[in-house]
Amino acid sequence: MIAGVNLRQTAQLAGAWRDLWNEARWRFSGEGSAAGPISFPLEEERLRNLEIRWPVTYQWAGAGRFVEGLARGLRRFVTVRSAEIPQTYRGIVQLQAVWRGKTFGVTIDYSDFRDQIDENCLSQSAVYFKMQYRREGYSRGEAGKIVPGGYINGHPRIYEYLPHVRRAADSQTPRYQVYGRFGLQFEARRKAVELLERQTEFRYEGGLKMVRYSRFLLETAAAQICIDLPGYGDLCSRLADYLAVGACIVGPRHGSVLHVPLEDRKHIVYARSDLSDLVPLCKHYLENHEERDRLRRNAREYFDRYLHREQLAAYYLQQCLARLE
Repeated sequence: MIAGVNLRQTAQLAGAWRDLWNEARWRFSGEGSAAGPISFPLEEERLRNLEIRWPVTYQWAGAGRFVEGLARGLRRFVTVRSAEIPQTYRGIVQLQAVWRGKTFGVTIDYSDFRDQIDENCLSQSAVYFKMQYRREGYSRGEAGKIVPGGYINGHPRIYEYLPHVRRAADSQTPRYQVYGRFGLQFEARRKAVELLERQTEFRYEGGLKMVRYSRFLLETAAAQICIDLPGYGDLCSRLADYLAVGACIVGPRHGSVLHVPLEDRKHIVYARSDLSDLVPLCKHYLENHEERDRLRRNAREYFDRYLHREQLAAYYLQQCLARLE
């Protein structure tokens, strides 16, 4: 028994060192994932008249992981200055856009609740970006200000890791058939995991154990199918990571939409809301590698064209300029 524990601890330690080694060599390789041609056209003349003021602090310190990537993307196109901007609303980051000498409020609502709009903040904003944007839209009097906010990848190292992880995905033989790591505090997740663990058509690899981000990306790269399930919000960083790596993604339809909607059977495979076809869908795509590979290519292309931080920044600027003028 003691020998078994020691072997397990040795394996865990070796795995941790391997993760750290991967991260170090990826970071110092000098490679990065650059955006391709910008999908949201911007006129340089108009950009010269625009400045973004970014808050020094956030209402919730953890908000940085949801928005800092966007700030970096914005700096490619416009001047971004740090400023003391009061942050008084939960789940929200308030920016300022200075357009031809006039200052306007810009809101990024990163909260998980798609039906929740802060009316006070909305009234003070020229544009209100809602990350968990409700599929049906909004019927409020100022709904024209509310636009989809996309989703910002939640880890700052993704762009340094991505070229290496993608090479691994393209060159290796998949180790996992169906894969997903989830906490089970949500009913939809519990039901899906029970279905996947109970079936005998294929191997499901998952669990509750947290792993380092770099290892999660490599596990995603080594999977034939990745399962997407909702948490507090329908859209989550796991989905953004799947798209970035280029995965065949299967999961229930989202109640929230991205700024460029994902297309069923093109970028993702949507299962029924009751998950009754989750297992048959996984089985189908395991047996049809050409369809699976097409989904993987489309997912990766979607990230590069629409979710890369520079693409998302261009979209935000496009939406701001359309309203500030």
